[in-house]
Amino acid sequence: MIAYKLFMTSPLHLSTGGDSYEKTFHYLHSDTLFSALLASWHYLYDDDPEVLVKNFSFKISSAFPFYGQDFYFPKPLCSLPLTFDSQDAKARKKLGKVTFVEKTLFEKMIAGDTVNTRDICFSPGGALLGLKKDIADFFSEVEIARNVIDRISGKTDIFYFSELHFRENSGLYFLADFADETTRKKFTAVLRFLGDEGIGGDRHVGKGLFDLQVSESFTLNQPTDGDSLLNLSLYHPTRQEIDSRLLDRSAYEIINRKGWITAPGHANLRKRSLNMFLEGSVFSDIEEQDYGDIQLVAEKGPLLPFNVFRYGKGFMVKCRYTDGETHAEDRI
Repeated sequence: MIAYKLFMTSPLHLSTGGDSYEKTFHYLHSDTLFSALLASWHYLYDDDPEVLVKNFSFKISSAFPFYGQDFYFPKPLCSLPLTFDSQDAKARKKLGKVTFVEKTLFEKMIAGDTVNTRDICFSPGGALLGLKKDIADFFSEVEIARNVIDRISGKTDIFYFSELHFRENSGLYFLADFADETTRKKFTAVLRFLGDEGIGGDRHVGKGLFDLQVSESFTLNQPTDGDSLLNLSLYHPTRQEIDSRLLDRSAYEIINRKGWITAPGHANLRKRSLNMFLEGSVFSDIEEQDYGDIQLVAEKGPLLPFNVFRYGKGFMVKCRYTDGETHAEDRI
């Protein structure tokens, strides 16, 4: 398992998929990362994108926050193996705000090891949880006021643009597995190129730039007796996986992914929306070698000279299921 650390050197805006710039995601979804890589691949290599998609030889997680050597993972969506003292009413409420769990505590959670809430610590902003007593909020969302001028009337309107600011020695990281060395080297080269080009919104004005660091010996302790799977990417299962009772014992949330095509000259075209399972979702282990698929979300035609795909492969890690209710009634 390889970890790619993106040390953010400029503010970052990650679109929530609507027409408004007032909100930004706080981490980079796997489908956005995949699309950015695929769109930049042709600048360095002659590989046909259609062939790359059909002969897929790597898988990636979403990109989550890190600070120094502290890696954060999505909070599992099943019931957490935590015990509460009688005076811990505030801790129960605080847990609802938590988005990310530091690696050491995350490993305990997926192993089903019970942790008392007196031994955990929340960041001041409440989004981060870990075992250390000095957890800091190392990224923040900043709202910038901007104006836009109507080209016909000359009228000025104010709108707001949200972006993430990261402290020094922090950023986003993601995990990757490769089937062959040639693809890994190309992938890393394209990612370095992307660091100079930027990722997310406002790349043309220097946003979303990063320096890359690669750790080829990253390890995540997974329970050997794990009976379930926790997903670290956005995940769109195949019909066969659903029919194989993937959801028999599950805890999940669903996100609707949509948005505009960002390729120059085609920015007025929308992608087909797609329901996907959110990171941190837990499923029955149906013992597949490969989970999820890559969906066609905009088809080549008179207005579009290429197909557009959305990445829905599952990046699964083993976990032990703790009893909890499914988080949504929706089905894909």
